[in-house]
Amino acid sequence: MSELSNTASTGALHDDSVAIAFQKAVATPGKNRKTDLRVKKVELVVRCQELARFLRGFNELNWAGWIEDNIVELRHDSRVGIAHLLEGYNGIGAISDLYLCPEAGHRLTVRDEAAINEQLLLMLAKVNQLALEINRRDVRGGKGS
Repeated sequence: MSELSNTASTGALHDDSVAIAFQKAVATPGKNRKTDLRVKKVELVVRCQELARFLRGFNELNWAGWIEDNIVELRHDSRVGIAHLLEGYNGIGAISDLYLCPEAGHRLTVRDEAAINEQLLLMLAKVNQLALEINRRDVRGGKGS
């Protein structure tokens, strides 16, 4: 199990365990490449948690659940979790195609639609950017979870 592993056997999200892992990871910033990669992995989990909460807040339960499943995978085996996460950004119907609107049953007003979707795109881009960066470093460095 990796350092990002969830301490509870239920698979539920626990912000405290992520915060503790993050504190450990940044205790010696820049010390070495392995520490920097660990910080990126913790940041990815945190960003995914934020994204899942954001989506749930607007009643987008399908993609929120998918992100939460990825968090569990990331904590168990970061390579598998990152591969699965990146797959969700490819093809028709990908998470990057998601658009939140009242017509689709999302909890938001038409007036707020543009701003909320702009925020969603920024969050999705950050998660994708982190996952790609970690994936490149893992492949180059031969480092596991």
